[in-house]
Amino acid sequence: MTNKFLFTASFIISAFSLFAQTYITDVSVADVEKQTLIPNQTV
Repeated sequence: MTNKFLFTASFIISAFSLFAQTYITDVSVADVEKQTLIPNQTV
């Protein structure tokens, strides 16, 4: 019984990490084709 609970709990926790996203905000992105910086972007 305990093994089933631990397996289920670990599966649920790992499933949430699949949908996790990280955003970096307020950065300048370098446009190498136009040789300009694009300020205040989120990547």
